[in-house]
Amino acid sequence: MTRLPVGLVNDERLPTDADGLREMLHGLVIHTDMLHLYGMSRQDDPPAEIHLRPVTEMLTALREKADLPMIVTRPPQRRLQGSCRHFAVLLSALLRARGTPSRVRAGFASYFEPGLWEDHWIVEYWNPTDERWQLADGELDPVEVDEYDITFDPGDLPDGAFLPGATAWRRYRRGDLDGDLFGFGNNRGSVLIAGAVIRDLAALNKHEMLPWDYWGLLDEWDRGRLTVDPSYVDVIAEAVGRGEVAGIREVYRRPELAVPGDLSLVRADR
Repeated sequence: MTRLPVGLVNDERLPTDADGLREMLHGLVIHTDMLHLYGMSRQDDPPAEIHLRPVTEMLTALREKADLPMIVTRPPQRRLQGSCRHFAVLLSALLRARGTPSRVRAGFASYFEPGLWEDHWIVEYWNPTDERWQLADGELDPVEVDEYDITFDPGDLPDGAFLPGATAWRRYRRGDLDGDLFGFGNNRGSVLIAGAVIRDLAALNKHEMLPWDYWGLLDEWDRGRLTVDPSYVDVIAEAVGRGEVAGIREVYRRPELAVPGDLSLVRADR
């Protein structure tokens, strides 16, 4: 879902570094829940583009709003309206197109609501200079930085600012963090952490699903047909936590966890 068109990949006008690409995104995408920060009215129903999965469809929607080069900063009304996942998927695709290994991560951020861990998506990319995986939040532009009083570099998240699903689950299971702190709005609890474990697992296997997509075991949990088995989630979280590609791919192949090839079988519930 994160492959860019060949013509765009070869556009020499695009920034070559992660910070430049992240800043470029701020002129292309706007979060549907943040419209008021940019002088736009809140909408009762989000636009259809918030449900777009592939990058190619996002770019098509952008061109329909205004046929402008990606390097041009658009007025808020001409930006793609999406979620934090839109920023993450687009940033990851741009980084990969520039030859930088990257991956989308699903988890929770501590910097939106004091004392709470908000459902969020960011990017993890390889920093060859420091020889480490670096976390970057593609959504945090100067407007949001000011709104949420962000004091760190959004392009290099400090330890503990964001927890991938598996990390959040392991800390919850150890008793370090209360499960009721995790989620969004009034929807909180350990089930949402378990869901983030599976969504992050899928993203690590290059299936960056919508935050409100349900399939397999996720669907069974959400419909109440099955309850979360903590020991089973422990197995998934341990595999992801080890960071070994072979192990992550092996656990993902379980039919109850893998994203179906036919996306019409995925239930989008927002």
